[in-house]
Amino acid sequence: MHYDVIIIGGGPGGTTAAKELAAGGKKVALVEDRHWGGPCLNCGCIPTKMLLGATAPLGLLKAQERLRTMKGSIEIDYKALQNRIGRFLKGSSQSLAKSLTAAGITLYEGRGVCTGKGQVAVRTDSGEESLTADTLVLACGSSSASFPGLAPEAGPSRPGTRQRFPRAPGLPCGSANVRHEVRGISPRVETRLFSFLRLIPPQKNDAGQKSHLGRLSRPQDAL
Repeated sequence: MHYDVIIIGGGPGGTTAAKELAAGGKKVALVEDRHWGGPCLNCGCIPTKMLLGATAPLGLLKAQERLRTMKGSIEIDYKALQNRIGRFLKGSSQSLAKSLTAAGITLYEGRGVCTGKGQVAVRTDSGEESLTADTLVLACGSSSASFPGLAPEAGPSRPGTRQRFPRAPGLPCGSANVRHEVRGISPRVETRLFSFLRLIPPQKNDAGQKSHLGRLSRPQDAL
């Protein structure tokens, strides 16, 4: 199948570009191998906002308890919260996919691989489909570097299905924007955060300048 434009990556950048191009009369195909909407909708920005909103009242109630104006106990139902977030994320992703299809964009679920000039292979567990286009747009974002002994269990996960905030001594956390939002949640659920930054020596980037990928902060700095 031939298209005017093939976009690899169904996150905010890819979906916005696809809509703009389709509105301009282009025949567009969009390839995504995980969740329509990308990590922001499914694994980061949106889920953490829902976690923040759900745990905020707990902090206010505890503050009133310290002032001795309220008493009693209240607990977060983690399973119910995860189910609610999961349903919302699934519905939002499906709604986005429907809006893209309604805009005349052809969606492909699978891993998009550039195999040549203007050529893309969409690979799935069931096989491979070859596509061609006049223009290719790469909007696939990036992935975190991993090191021996520190490799993640899997790719970006949905907080509504995998992340939990038990009353544990500590919870390892990254250093990006979402980490700071999770940091706001942790005191409310009595979980201590440890921030991972600068884990390796300074490296030289393409411009020959030294750069730090991060450092391991002191536990007390993460509270």
